[in-house]
Amino acid sequence: MASGDFAVVSGEVLADALVAGGFVANLDGPRLLTRADSLTAVTADYLNTYVMNGDRIFTFGGPHALSAAVTAQIAALLEAKFEIDSESAESNLMVV
Repeated sequence: MASGDFAVVSGEVLADALVAGGFVANLDGPRLLTRADSLTAVTADYLNTYVMNGDRIFTFGGPHALSAAVTAQIAALLEAKFEIDSESAESNLMVV
């Protein structure tokens, strides 16, 4: 079972993946890899299964490493799962 902290990072940028791994390991959370331009189905399924309302999801590398589309897909997943508005969903997302 996952903790309340998750790291989503592009598997295409080694430096970001390494930093994310160390960061989230200190929080006892998982590092989830995705594509730079879209959220993979495996990562979306994991988030949908284990994220609870109020959990924190950290994205690493900024918009050059993970596109705005990935952040939007995560926010949409949270909105649908918890029936919350976009502002509430975005408050659970942190860009590192």
